[in-house]
Amino acid sequence: MRNQYNIISSLLIVSLILTGCTSSSTQQKRTVQGTILGAALGAVIGHQSDDTTEGALIGAVVGGTVGYIIGGVETKTVKDAENTEKIMDYSKADGIKVNISSISVEPTKVKPGEETDLITQISLAAPEQNKDIKVKQRIAIFHNGEQVGNTIEKTFTFKAGTHQIIRSITFQDEADSGEYTFVTHISAQLGSEKDVDYLETNFEVL
Repeated sequence: MRNQYNIISSLLIVSLILTGCTSSSTQQKRTVQGTILGAALGAVIGHQSDDTTEGALIGAVVGGTVGYIIGGVETKTVKDAENTEKIMDYSKADGIKVNISSISVEPTKVKPGEETDLITQISLAAPEQNKDIKVKQRIAIFHNGEQVGNTIEKTFTFKAGTHQIIRSITFQDEADSGEYTFVTHISAQLGSEKDVDYLETNFEVL
């Protein structure tokens, strides 16, 4: 009974979307464009959760008339700290820095019931390369300007370098056809310092 209560509580918590974000003013920061602007910022940036909420979201998540299944998540390190710093033109005086270097969906077109992978590549730099950096990823999915389901969240621990976060998602049979948008927000924290970045990409349900 207590487990059931915890799951329900977690789903209620994740449905509470709070606005607000502090963002860097560097050219690497992107703003979310188009009709999803206001909803995306509220849904993706402000919400707080923990691993219990993440666990409660494994399964069917329903928002509006469309549901999806959240699958597994894996990470890969693709560049070390030194190469990442060169690409980012990073200086230790910059403090903690995060940049979403790329975001893609593979495959870009799926039928209801088929799985697609959201691949987010992030570059992390910090004054001390061997320190653990707390990275939180938030993903919101939009269709026709409205959010589909709940915001997906997970927290990772990385060191400085370039990393990929690969998240599998399957849309249920009743998913409407058309273009969808993944909006991904990344926050990186080292001690009291924090940096954020966010980016979007599109895919199609046939």
